[in-house]
Amino acid sequence: MTALCGVLTLSSCSEEVMNLSMPEPDKGQLRVRTRGEDDEALQSRLYVFDDTGQCVAMLSPDDNEQFVTADLSSGSYDLYGIGSDDLSNFDLPSADDATPTTVIAVAAGKQMGDLLIGHEKISLADGDRETINIQLERKVTCVTRVTIHEVPDDVEQVNVSVSPMYRQLLLNGSYGQATGTYTISLTDLGGGDWEAEPHEMMLPSSGKPEITISFVKGETVKHYSYAAPLSFKANNNVSVEGTFVGLKGIELTATLTPQSWEATPRDISFDFDELPLAGQMYQGYFVVATDPANRMATLLSTKGVGFLAPAENDQTSWLTALNAAMNGCAKPDFASADDHWRLPTLEECGVFSKNTDFVMSFSPEGLSSIYFCMDDSTLKGARSKQTAQGIVLLSDQALTQSVKLRPVIDIRY
Repeated sequence: MTALCGVLTLSSCSEEVMNLSMPEPDKGQLRVRTRGEDDEALQSRLYVFDDTGQCVAMLSPDDNEQFVTADLSSGSYDLYGIGSDDLSNFDLPSADDATPTTVIAVAAGKQMGDLLIGHEKISLADGDRETINIQLERKVTCVTRVTIHEVPDDVEQVNVSVSPMYRQLLLNGSYGQATGTYTISLTDLGGGDWEAEPHEMMLPSSGKPEITISFVKGETVKHYSYAAPLSFKANNNVSVEGTFVGLKGIELTATLTPQSWEATPRDISFDFDELPLAGQMYQGYFVVATDPANRMATLLSTKGVGFLAPAENDQTSWLTALNAAMNGCAKPDFASADDHWRLPTLEECGVFSKNTDFVMSFSPEGLSSIYFCMDDSTLKGARSKQTAQGIVLLSDQALTQSVKLRPVIDIRY
């Protein structure tokens, strides 16, 4: 694997090399040499931009030469160097198309490879012969190994994903579009161990990423998620190792090797918990809605709650009766003391009253049961109805014993 950094050396025509043509009097001459650590050669390109942002030259040593020279008019220039062990992995711009913000894209049919970028400014006067060293910095990280232990026997597939990751790298070395997700499928090694050793390059994460492990069993997918304490930075080897521990989730260790591919690794340990997803089950409860930014989830009670209809048929009496019934309902074991059952909103009622996967089934007439809900500050009954145009939500203020109480609770995860 290519070492930490490369150097693009822009050198003068020295006395040792006598076969290079001398520059014209109103030009300066640059001589380019590409090398990596331990004198290992890199494939490279050098883009030269004038002070108007126009690319005036693209320099590239051929397969047999270590040096390339260029004559430039006097003036100020921005030099952007790109190095890799295999530049054919990338779709590099021509001199005519290049700008400092051109995206360095992966070539069709190729995978992301090792990539280093550097920048330097230079000013040339008439007849100058300058020597400039451009320090190339690695812009990718490498996923070396992902292992999950103690996976249940009935799991058919294990996937690990990391997001958000950068999706674009620009010629000037900056990143764009932090909306990507890196996903890898693991192989069953037997004995509960699943592993992948991709040694795959990717752009780094945008801030501290979320790592999600997915267990696939037929049509059911269970997710376990954790917010990493550190960013997955460029020039790091990354390995992830976790152990499934039942209801607790997954205990995971991520190893990041910083600064160079050979640096001493740092270990980061953390626990994974099951990630609730709207419309799916979470620890035995149907998830009505989630708020990932605040790590909140709205869960539906596992069954209807019995209540005593009030003697007075008014909003206040009904709310008092329903609140009394909800206060006596057991909360999930993982709920905090501050979490309490409440009446669903009209919108939330529309979510679970039409869910036939986990919650209910429609009558032969295409109707769900009627459920109590709050439409702003008004207590109503609502149900879903199948129509030729799709499922619609119906509601009214008729409050009777036939309306079902199915409360929801907001929990942190």
